[in-house]
Amino acid sequence: MRTDNDIYRAIQDYVRADDNIRAAILNGSRANKQVAADKYQDFDIVFFVRDIDIAKISPLRESFFGIPVLQQCPDDMLLGNEGMPPRAAYTLLMIYEDGHRIDLTLFPLTYFASDYRHDSLTIPLADKDGLFADTAPADESSYFITPPDARLFAETANEFWWCATNVAKGLARHEITCAKAMTEDVIRPVFMQMLDWKIGCTCGFNLSTGKNGKYLSRYLTTDEMQTVLNTYSDADPENNWRALFLMCELFREYQTVTAEISGFEINTRECDASVHYLRNIYKTARIDKKSG
Repeated sequence: MRTDNDIYRAIQDYVRADDNIRAAILNGSRANKQVAADKYQDFDIVFFVRDIDIAKISPLRESFFGIPVLQQCPDDMLLGNEGMPPRAAYTLLMIYEDGHRIDLTLFPLTYFASDYRHDSLTIPLADKDGLFADTAPADESSYFITPPDARLFAETANEFWWCATNVAKGLARHEITCAKAMTEDVIRPVFMQMLDWKIGCTCGFNLSTGKNGKYLSRYLTTDEMQTVLNTYSDADPENNWRALFLMCELFREYQTVTAEISGFEINTRECDASVHYLRNIYKTARIDKKSG
């Protein structure tokens, strides 16, 4: 079975053997010293190429990496790209028999000046033309929490308090799939955003909680983390109600801390009206259930 170092050597050997590839960089968790390494990490690699069409079909790649057992080429798919303009870059997602996964992006040099956006989690692996000669040591700064302004803060709160009522309607109608989708797709993101701001206000904004909050436990106590986890529910309606009311309680806590430290005002009438509406819907739904 190949080791991680075997993969890195294969990447560097491949770049040396192919004049079309002018540079290769590593992004993602493997470039992040704050993340504990494990066997599930992807190799997030970017090749900077002269001719992207040649790079797409290069048979040389398989001689260094092997033939993937599972592959996706998202830029060739209609799914997820409906109505979207073509991207300059091209991505190949590949999993190999030994379990290693390489997420390879091909980036055309002709678009380097106009379209390339530097990621602070970047480690150059090969650089034939000095494109990354001035690259600073990799850090998380591209992913640090961004402090809100008053308008964004207010609109994020409004989104939560308004859309929470749609979760309640779904639960009252016994439309569990709809209520779950509204919870996870709509109010969960703004809930997590307010939690990020609360963490930024109390711990400093020069930190990252990771994609979808995967590093939250760095900044929360064990009890705080467990309370956040308790906002995730199964498909039981009563458990969903319980999780919804807990989300409201926590959101208001995070909202209050963020407002006090940032000097923002809170629309308390909005918060109170939403919770009052939820409680009325819950009460009515329980009465209907008993009478039915």
